[in-house]
Amino acid sequence: MNGKIYSFPLCIEGRGLIYNRSVIEETLGREFDPLSVTTMDEFAALLDRLTAAGMKRPVSVAKEDWSLGAHQLQYIYETYDGTSEGAQEVIEAIKEGTLDLNSYDRMNQFLNMFDILREYNVARKDPLGADYDEMAIDLVDGKTAFWFNGNWAWPNLSEAGAENSDAYGFLPYFLNNDPEDFANREIQASPSKQIMIDGRVVSDQERTAAREFLNWIVFSEIGQQMIVKTCNLIPPFQNNPYEPADPLSRDIYNRVHEERAFNASAIVPNDHWAVLGASMQKYLAGRSSREELIQSIENYWEEQR
Repeated sequence: MNGKIYSFPLCIEGRGLIYNRSVIEETLGREFDPLSVTTMDEFAALLDRLTAAGMKRPVSVAKEDWSLGAHQLQYIYETYDGTSEGAQEVIEAIKEGTLDLNSYDRMNQFLNMFDILREYNVARKDPLGADYDEMAIDLVDGKTAFWFNGNWAWPNLSEAGAENSDAYGFLPYFLNNDPEDFANREIQASPSKQIMIDGRVVSDQERTAAREFLNWIVFSEIGQQMIVKTCNLIPPFQNNPYEPADPLSRDIYNRVHEERAFNASAIVPNDHWAVLGASMQKYLAGRSSREELIQSIENYWEEQR
């Protein structure tokens, strides 16, 4: 900010539609190529094929406000052009009332995709009673084939019986039927967990120790191994030669290095996911209309002026 560095990231995190490839292949009786799904309609058709083959509800949708109000809803900001600057531009336009969300293409595209996930949700009859840990078990056991989440969900999948050698990965959060749209080709993945050194309360000795620690995790071989092998994180710095072991983190790691991920990260107020997550929960449960949800988003940002 203003030419100064105030923080640096601990790791890279990404999110999208987690798939269990072996479950999809067993259900359909043929090989599944994740790259063959490039649009919203193709994804919906895949869900139809899974349903016809006996998988009653192929998708898990978490009810948590942080998942709905941050990881899902924030696509309307982050997919404007795939950059953090673009996300901020959209947020300011919504806040100032110069962007009508009812006619904003990404708003309606997002809700179209969310409606598909809602329709095929394994907890469709009681979406607000869904259990997060049970969703991990469902994906591992084959009750479902997809779970919208991020690479941070691997410990849950691992506890449910998934192995590092298993074929899990991510599909994008499809927003339309244009296979050339970056949102349909890439997943969101960005540096996260920003580390900052306090400049007011700590002593000079503590500040020096903090800087030494940060240099240690970035530049020393032991520190680099600790980030990847002990903490199971995706390293954000190019000089770290170690690659993550679990399949979700490996998929994101490869996508970032192959430039198949977009690096947008929206900066929103700290009550965004609680307030609008609650609005998303109402919509998920069928207790509000699309128009009411959009109005709640506009009202929220109007209050931020």
